Amino acid sequence: MQSNLCKYHYILLRYTQQYMKHDISIIINLIKHNKTIGSSKYFISNNTALLSSINIYDNYKYKGYGNRLMYYAETFLMQNYNINRINTLAWQPSCSTDIVDFYTKNGFITNPNSIIQTYDDSVTQFDLFHMHKILGIDNSSETM
Repeated sequence: MQSNLCKYHYILLRYTQQYMKHDISIIINLIKHNKTIGSSKYFISNNTALLSSINIYDNYKYKGYGNRLMYYAETFLMQNYNINRINTLAWQPSCSTDIVDFYTKNGFITNPNSIIQTYDDSVTQFDLFHMHKILGIDNSSETM
């Protein structure tokens, strides 16, 4: 396992890399003023990353940090791992649009042939969206 820091403006990314049998697992933490304010986890295989989770701590939500984490992580993955595509499964409560809107704003598109599936955890019913982004193409509606 390897841990390193990258500095982008006043934000730091701390990443931990772990080699698995066929993939590389990477956790990227977004750090502001020496405090972790968010993180994302990726699995890498064959120039493709699978984004398995992204989280911004509650006090920092809706302030652009999720967009920054996504942007810096994508830049980091392109430069250090030659990643050209990110896949994810976006799940959000049924009748909500927040999660898919976030990914869409960050350049992800819903896979055209995928069927929206559902998951019910006995408290909330979630819609599941297969999404992806081709890196190096600016599809986002917001600039950094």
